[in-house]
Amino acid sequence: MKKTIIVASAIILSIVFNPLRAQGFDWHRLNITADFSFQPTMVRFGGGIFSQHPNRSASVGLGYRLGQRWEVNLYANLVGANAMSSGQQMVRGQMVRWIYVEDRYDVGWGAVVQWHTVPYRLRHAVGFDIMLRVGFDIGEAEADNVWAGLRWTYDLSRHVALSFSSDVGTFYFGRSNSMLTGVDMKIYPRASFGVQVEL
Repeated sequence: MKKTIIVASAIILSIVFNPLRAQGFDWHRLNITADFSFQPTMVRFGGGIFSQHPNRSASVGLGYRLGQRWEVNLYANLVGANAMSSGQQMVRGQMVRWIYVEDRYDVGWGAVVQWHTVPYRLRHAVGFDIMLRVGFDIGEAEADNVWAGLRWTYDLSRHVALSFSSDVGTFYFGRSNSMLTGVDMKIYPRASFGVQVEL
């Protein structure tokens, strides 16, 4: 894991500092994001927004556009419950699966590298964007390490956009949900929606 973090950090630093040196700092390239994420499940949890829901999380991020198509983000995420243990047992000829969820707030952090399909100079002329992204959940509050996906943004104004993301990765709750449903998966889905504010 330490090698993964060192390699990821070296890649992020080279992506950030080389273009920054060439283009100089521009406040308009900075953006702030707030997202609500959920992982699909058939399990009915309690009535809390984050407590009693290991399948949900929230995150805030700070991003900077590099050149025409690249962006680097740092984020912090919050989960309100964790699937602490799970198991299965044969009872009267039927397989009974269970999950133990404990309310415990965890804060994690990480970094995301995104590649935009719309160049920076055309971002307001087009009004929407689609990004390929790879994230590193360094604090490991929600995922083991690496996750990847797509992000869409739709401009409401020059400074505010709605966003939707679809990711796959080694999310902790996904493993528990896999055991409950009896479907053995290696990577698990997550969907997010939120707001992006460009300075």
